[in-house]
Amino acid sequence: MKQFNKREIKAFLMEYQETNDKNIIMEETNIDNFFHVQGDEDTEIESVDDTIYFNELETLIETVASDKEYSIFWLISEGHSYKKVGELFGVTEGRIRQIFDELLEKLP
Repeated sequence: MKQFNKREIKAFLMEYQETNDKNIIMEETNIDNFFHVQGDEDTEIESVDDTIYFNELETLIETVASDKEYSIFWLISEGHSYKKVGELFGVTEGRIRQIFDELLEKLP
């Protein structure tokens, strides 16, 4: 089974959300530019690798997390701050960080 490093996971989640936001292109698409190649193949490969890693991580999190822990993981991976997640759950930013850290400690 793949080993996960807590520090690497935190860094990955912060970068993953930022990368996904940059890859969303908001432009008008028609038949003439639908198949236009952007030349971003390297970015796409990194995005695919990141998506695979995230999916593996998410699958593992689902097996070890409570519903609350999974929700916290998901919100953080979607780019929400500890403070915002804390507000949603009615707890402090520090408590969310603690719950998230405890969840990561459950990973092999």
